[in-house]
Amino acid sequence: RVLAVLTFIIAVIGMGLAYAIANAIRRPLQQMSEGARAYEAGRLEHRIPVTTTDEFGRFAASINRMASELLLRRNEEANHRTVLEQQVRERTSALEDALSRLRASEGRRRSLLADISHELRTPTTAIRGEAEIALRGQ
Repeated sequence: RVLAVLTFIIAVIGMGLAYAIANAIRRPLQQMSEGARAYEAGRLEHRIPVTTTDEFGRFAASINRMASELLLRRNEEANHRTVLEQQVRERTSALEDALSRLRASEGRRRSLLADISHELRTPTTAIRGEAEIALRGQ
C-alpha cells in the first residue's frame, strides 16, 4: 500500500515536472512562431521578447538583430529609391525641354529652307523666262 501511494505521488510529481518543462519549451517557441509570422507579413519592427539567456533567448536576440538589420536596409532602399525617382523626374524634365527646343529648331530650319528655296526660285524663274524670250527672238 505504501509503495502504491509512493508510486502515485512520484507519478504526479513527474507529470507536474513534464507539464512545467513542456510550458518552458512551448512559450519561447510560440513567441518565435508569432515573430516569424510578423516578419513574414512584413512587420520588421516586431521584436521577439528575450526573457532568458539560454538557447531560446540567444536565438530570439539573434532574430531581433536580423530584423533590425533588414528594417535598416529596407529604409535605406526606400530612401535610395526616392532619390532615384527624383533624379528620373529631373532628367525627364530636362529631356522634355531639350526635345521642345529641338522641335522648335527643326521648325526654324524648315522655315529657313523654305525661304531659301523660294528666294532661289524667284530669280531662277526670271532668268529662265528671259532666256526663253531671248531664244525665241532669234
